[in-house]
Amino acid sequence: MKKISMIALTILTLGVTSCDMDKMPYDAVPTEEALTTIVGFEEARAGIYSVYLGLTGGSYVLAPEVQADAFNAVADFSNKYGELHRWTFESTNSTVETIWSNYYAAIGRVNFFIDGVGKIDENPEIELTETQRQQINVYEGEAYFTRAYCYFYLATLFCRDYDVATAASTPGLPLQVKYEPKLSATQYPGRSSLEDTYKQILEDLEEAEERIETAKNGIADYDRYINGAYVTVNTAPKNCGNYITVDVVTALKARVALQMDDYENAAKYAGDLVNSNRYPLSNTATDFESVWKNDKGTETIWQIAMTSADDAGVPLGTIFIGYPTTKKDYIPTQTLIDLYNEKDIRLKTYFGKYHLTVSSGNAADIYFFNKREFDIRINIFHL
Repeated sequence: MKKISMIALTILTLGVTSCDMDKMPYDAVPTEEALTTIVGFEEARAGIYSVYLGLTGGSYVLAPEVQADAFNAVADFSNKYGELHRWTFESTNSTVETIWSNYYAAIGRVNFFIDGVGKIDENPEIELTETQRQQINVYEGEAYFTRAYCYFYLATLFCRDYDVATAASTPGLPLQVKYEPKLSATQYPGRSSLEDTYKQILEDLEEAEERIETAKNGIADYDRYINGAYVTVNTAPKNCGNYITVDVVTALKARVALQMDDYENAAKYAGDLVNSNRYPLSNTATDFESVWKNDKGTETIWQIAMTSADDAGVPLGTIFIGYPTTKKDYIPTQTLIDLYNEKDIRLKTYFGKYHLTVSSGNAADIYFFNKREFDIRINIFHL
C-alpha cells in the first residue's frame, strides 16, 4: 500500500512539474512582449548602459595596452597577457574571443532595441504619450551611439589603420544592423570593407546626434532629465552626466575623425567642445593630477555611473603598480618616457620613479605607470 502511494505521489509530482515547464520564466518575458510599454523601453535602455561597465574595463582596456609598443614585461613577470605581449597568440586566444564576442553581443542588444522602436507604430497595443515618445527618441539615439562605439572599438583592434586611398579594398568588420538571433552560422555576414565599416559608424553617430538633439527641444527641463535627475544615483562630476548627450556624440566623432586621419574635422569637433566652455581645461598641475588619480575634474564629458560596489569590477592598475604586492608585470618603455621632458606635468602625473629588482638580482631605477586608482573601468570622455 505504501508503494502504491509513493508511486502515485511521484506521478502527481511529475505531472505538476510538467505543467510548470509550460509556463514562461518568472524573471523573463517573451521577446515580442519586451518592448510594448515605456517601462519595457526604460529597462532595455538600462540594459544597454550596463554593457559599458563590462566593455570598458579588464581585458578590454589592458590587452591592447600590453600588445602595443608602450610597455615591456619585466624579466620575472607573471605572464599575465603574455601571449599578447609576445605576439604569439592565435585567433582562439580566450581574451581575443571574449572581446570580439562580447562586443557583438552588445551590438545585438542595441539592434533589438532599435528594431523595437521601429515597430511601435505597427503595434496597436503600445500606448505612449508624446513625452514618452520623446523619451524613447532619446533612448534610440543612445542606442545608435552605442553601436557606433562598439564598431569603432572593434575596428581599432581588428582592422588595419584607416587609409582613405585603400579603405574601399581593405577588410573591415562584419556589419549586423538587424536583430536576427536565429541566423545560422552559414548566414552570418562576411567582412565589409573598412570604408563601409567607418561609413556605418559615422551614420550611427549622425542618427544618435539627430535623435538626442531633437528630443532636447521636446522635453521640458531636458538637462536635468538627460543628466540623471530621474535615476536613483548620480555619481558623475558636477559638470558632466551619466547619460549620453550631444556633446558625448561630438567627442566620439572627434575620435573617429582622428582615426580616419581627417584632421580638419577632428580639430573642429574637439574645438567646438573646448570653445563651449562647458568643460574647462585643467590649468594647474594639481587639477590635472586630480583628473588622472581621482577621476575628478572639469574636463570630463561623460562618466558612467556606478551604483554599487559590484559595478566597480576588478583592479586594473595592479599589473603596472604591483598592488597588493610590490611585483610589477609591465613597465613603460624608454621610448615612451622620452616623449616627455622633465618639466612636463604629464610625466610626473602619469609615471612614478621606482627602484626595481628582479629575481635574477638585476636592479635599476625605472619609471612605472602610476595609475593609483585600482579601477579605471568607468568610461570617461576627455577632450
